[in-house]
Amino acid sequence: MEMRFESTMAKRADLLKGDCELIEMWECAFHQYLQGNNEMKMYLEKHPLTFKKPFDPRDAFFCSRTNADICSLYPYINKWKKYPVGHPVIYVGDECPPREKCEGVIKCTVLPPRDIYHPARPYRFDGKLTFPLCRTCLERNVQRSCPHEDEEDRAITGTWVTDEVKKAVQKGYAILAMHEIWNYSVTVYDKSVNDGGLFLGYIDNFLKLKQEASGWPEQCQTSSERDDFIKASKEREATLSLNSLWGKFAQRNDLPQTTIVNEFEELAKILSDPSIDVRGILPVDDVLFVNSVIQKKALKSSAFTNIPIACYTTAQARLVLYEYLEKLGERAIYWDTDSVMGESNILGHRQCNVCGKVGEWSPPIGPYLGDVTNE
Repeated sequence: MEMRFESTMAKRADLLKGDCELIEMWECAFHQYLQGNNEMKMYLEKHPLTFKKPFDPRDAFFCSRTNADICSLYPYINKWKKYPVGHPVIYVGDECPPREKCEGVIKCTVLPPRDIYHPARPYRFDGKLTFPLCRTCLERNVQRSCPHEDEEDRAITGTWVTDEVKKAVQKGYAILAMHEIWNYSVTVYDKSVNDGGLFLGYIDNFLKLKQEASGWPEQCQTSSERDDFIKASKEREATLSLNSLWGKFAQRNDLPQTTIVNEFEELAKILSDPSIDVRGILPVDDVLFVNSVIQKKALKSSAFTNIPIACYTTAQARLVLYEYLEKLGERAIYWDTDSVMGESNILGHRQCNVCGKVGEWSPPIGPYLGDVTNE
């Protein structure tokens, strides 16, 4: 809190060095002022520096969507796909380079096409992951053909990994404005030299455990039952380890916490702390259960949190999944985080020996990391 105030005072001193008039007021007084000044309110709502909320890389982190199943999709991404390293170079507004030269996380405004069957960009609305082609239709829950002609009504502003934006442009999306870019260097595994990438050793280790799972159980009597038990146990543990690594980089630090209090001084300390927002107090016998959250402006970054790494994991997984959706087209019936269900026929992509008819494309099946498996 003190650092925030000191930062404000430093900005104030810099402004006073210039040839300008500085008018200061507290935030609460400014909000009251806006209530009686519609002209100023409208100006601020439309100004590019104020109507967009500050850049937050977590906005580019879109997690799960809830049958061909992609074998260990996230571990496949962890091993074979690129990841950001080091500190980003930050570009704002007109400073932003062309998207082709960007590698990282970008906040921009895009205009989706009208005639695409599988939308290429995720958008979070009302706490849900959506894939709209018109922002206003989504917000108003329009259940018919889009009636909006104005670009401002249809345009979507969001934060995405640059690869997803490039893919969207290939599918007909138009970039109307680029607001901010965090540009990174990247590393990717090179199979020819067995080097590069962030998670090569970790993934190989636990993938080996998963694929070689075997053994015997304590409670089973026959050797067959023991083998089945250990195999399932090792596979489950290895799968958990494979899928839990990257998620740690996206762990939130603003979750509610409950403190058991049995001393008045401890309760007074919590209630008087300006960085803590107390949500509820539940008396149970001789103690109090105090539910609280740390205010956003007082949050401190965790030593192991790296949101762009998590963003790259889920973004590249969506791009892998999208490749299958592109090929299936309107034959896609359902898809979620790592699965696709679509219509097929017995020919697959082969030619019938009798009539010569060629079947529609179907995903090739395989048992290895990143392959499609039939669940």
